[in-house]
Amino acid sequence: MAGAKTPLTFRIFKGDQLIREERLSLSVIKLGKVPSAHLKLDDETVSRMHAIIEVNGPGDVSIIDLGSTKGTFVNGQKVNKAKLQSGDTIVVGETRIELAIGASEEDEPTRVNTPAAPPGGDVVASTPRPNVPAYQAPPPPPMQSRPAPMAPAPQMSAPPPMAAPPAAYAAPMAPAPSAFSAQPGALRPPPGMAGGGAIGGPAIYGSAMAVPAGFQASMAEQVDEIGGTRAVEVAAMLGDSVVGVKHCIDPRGGKVTPVTYAFFAVGIAMMLASAFSFYVAVDNAAYNHGRYEYETQVLKKPGFAVRPRTMSMAYDWMMIGGLLLSITAFTAGLARMRREKQSPYVRIGTASNVEFPIEGAPSPDFAMVAPHGDDFAFNFGHGMEGEMIIGGQSTSLAELAAQGRTTISPIPAGAKIRVRAGKTTFLVSAVPQPRRQTAALFAALESRVLAYFAGSLAVHLGFWAILQQIPVEDSGANIDLASLEDTATRTNSASQDDPPPPEEEDKPDDGAEESGGTGTAMALDEGKMGKKESDRAEGQYKMKKEQEDPQLARQQAIEQARNAGILG
Repeated sequence: MAGAKTPLTFRIFKGDQLIREERLSLSVIKLGKVPSAHLKLDDETVSRMHAIIEVNGPGDVSIIDLGSTKGTFVNGQKVNKAKLQSGDTIVVGETRIELAIGASEEDEPTRVNTPAAPPGGDVVASTPRPNVPAYQAPPPPPMQSRPAPMAPAPQMSAPPPMAAPPAAYAAPMAPAPSAFSAQPGALRPPPGMAGGGAIGGPAIYGSAMAVPAGFQASMAEQVDEIGGTRAVEVAAMLGDSVVGVKHCIDPRGGKVTPVTYAFFAVGIAMMLASAFSFYVAVDNAAYNHGRYEYETQVLKKPGFAVRPRTMSMAYDWMMIGGLLLSITAFTAGLARMRREKQSPYVRIGTASNVEFPIEGAPSPDFAMVAPHGDDFAFNFGHGMEGEMIIGGQSTSLAELAAQGRTTISPIPAGAKIRVRAGKTTFLVSAVPQPRRQTAALFAALESRVLAYFAGSLAVHLGFWAILQQIPVEDSGANIDLASLEDTATRTNSASQDDPPPPEEEDKPDDGAEESGGTGTAMALDEGKMGKKESDRAEGQYKMKKEQEDPQLARQQAIEQARNAGILG
């Protein structure tokens, strides 16, 4: 019998604008922007799985943040887990949600099936088929709309008062949704199901078997329609909420292949080559520095006369290219290692290394899905009950256990396996390999931050473009005179002292020379020429001035400066 549920009404606002209003009656409500979320929010600032709301009753409603990026706020306070009351305001990202908690109400299957069913299976068989809509599997209702008050719900049919209990390992199932549906041709249970079906025994799965429509849609969007390459999908459900999904893709996974190690070897080799080139460059720079200090300080040569030792461009390419190739090789190797180390097992139990920790498993570390050659095998044991549906034919796991078959290998392509262990229901099926989703490089950054960086880049590039359009003045051109003269010429231009000319010997004058000779020395002393009684201010001989303004010397200096050039 179905229990009472507490309806929650959510009014979703974006700023001050009301976007929509939703009413949900679930025990666990997921908030996020993934398609499988019960309360899907179209907000980029909201995480994919932002938070969940647990509903245990009208007075016991809690919200739990799932490590979101922006956090969860209740009435202005950031919380990790908090109790909710009617009228509280929840803020996730840039979305504001107003909550209203209604009174408990019985769900539809309980009200529809309140009249007790007649005892015995014959009465059910005599009922006209059109009046029993419970055996027709309708499409699952939308997750965000409340069902009609009197609509029949085939997943929660009430058992008859005198129904016989199922045998050991028997797992009578309610009609499955579209992805796991099996429409029987008659009203009686299929062969092998002890009393089975929603009429012959208690519906132990109830609404837990109903896969949410959002979950089905998200799984359909993430697989490729390809043939030949299959994977095993295992979805774990608590109640009507999917709590975990795992895909087993490579049955030979779990270990790193030699090709991946080859990527790491190439990356290490390229890194060593880059480091060697960098060492050679540093050593060459140290050599040039020491040579410059020696020639300028010890040999007293000018700095421009020192020629540094150059290196080949191959070292530059080796250093930069080796670094880039090593980063590429390491990235590819890490990506392959991460993909190859994915475990091909789906283990349940109470051990620390299991994928789904639950109670009630056959062993603390039970491999429910394990690799078997080039395919996967499904294993079940004591305490696990369910069925396998192939082409509309249902076979209970109890029948397989009675035949001594506790392993299904390989899992058929069209098989749908539903199994319950403890309080957890697992949906196992063979599906195409999931499509690899590309993660946006700047997904974690806010749009305002990106806009700031883009604007700053545009402004700086604009200034750079303006400066490039300004012509350089000729007077301010930087001319390196040392680069215009040959080094050999400069090194050989050291100053040298010319030897003094030899002194001429004084020869006696024999009167044979034809020149006038040196003449007779003046009789008076130096400075005694002229008359002492003369009143003239100047009494010495000097050159007569022919022109007061020395124009000739000035013009000659200008002409020499004009024709001398840079070197003089």
